[in-house]
This record gives sequence, structure tokens and C-alpha cells, in this order.
Amino acid sequence: MKKIFILFLLLALSVVFYAIGFNAMNAKADGATSTAQPSSVPAMTEAAKTCEVYTGIEGGTVNLRTCAGTSCEVLDTMTEGESLTIVKAGLWTQVTRADGVAGWLNSKYCKGK
Repeated sequence: MKKIFILFLLLALSVVFYAIGFNAMNAKADGATSTAQPSSVPAMTEAAKTCEVYTGIEGGTVNLRTCAGTSCEVLDTMTEGESLTIVKAGLWTQVTRADGVAGWLNSKYCKGK
């Protein structure tokens, strides 16, 4: 009777450990982590991020576009040194100009201050 109880206990423990290991593997595969993630909402006291148009050419210009890509319509051109407020950063940066016009430019032309 004691041997049956020990076998049953070992079987139950192996099922529990298998389930824990299986869940841990799935969590890693799904990209889940146990660490806290930063909020995507900026704090009210956080200053707006800005950049300046940088072409590497004095008086150079770059296109401000309706969406992120060279196939998107050109809204206007911006001049070297023009200050912009960053709305969303990435390979293409969504920006707003001082006059309120918003659009996208390739991030290589948006250099932080």
C-alpha cells in the first residue's frame, strides 16, 4: 500500500512540474515577462520631445509627408534647422511644426536637441 501511495505521489508531482514547465515555455514564446513595463502615456510634467531638421547641407530641405513612406504625398518642405515637436518616433517620425502642420519625415533627418 505504501508503494502505491509513493507512486501516486510521484505521478502527481510530475504532472504538476510538467504543467509549470509547459506554462513557462508558452509565456516565453508569447513574449510575456514578469517585469513591469513602462507606461506609453507620458507624465504631465514630462517635456515634449523635439528635434531639428538635419540634412547636412546649409539651407537644405526635406519633405514633410502625409504618412510614413516615400510613396506618401508631400505636404510641404522643411528647411535645415527647423524645430519640430516629435509625436511618434520610429524609422519614420511623426512631427508637428511650430505652425501646427503635422506630418512624417524619415528619422535620419530629425536630430534631437
